[in-house]
Amino acid sequence: MEQIIAKGHYISVNTAMINSQRGRKVIKNVPVDRVLTETDGPYVGFKGRPVLPSDLANVLVRLGMIWKLSYEETERQININFLRLISVLK
Repeated sequence: MEQIIAKGHYISVNTAMINSQRGRKVIKNVPVDRVLTETDGPYVGFKGRPVLPSDLANVLVRLGMIWKLSYEETERQININFLRLISVLK
C-alpha cells in the first residue's frame, strides 16, 4: 500500500470497503489527500441491492468517523482530492 501511495496513486473507497473491518484498516493507513469515493458499483451490494450514488452519504459519514472530521469537512476533503486529480490529468 505504501508503495502505491508513494507513486502518487489514489485509493477509491466504496460502501463495501467502508463497512468492512479490513477495509477500514486500509483506509486508516491511506493519507486523507489520497482518498476518492465511488458513487456506484453494480458489483458492490448495500442493503441487498447494488450501490447507488445516493449511498455516498453513508461513505462520507463513515470516512468522517475514521478521520475524525465532520461530514462537511470530509466532503470538502474528497472534493479537493478530486479537483487535484483532474488538474493533474489536464
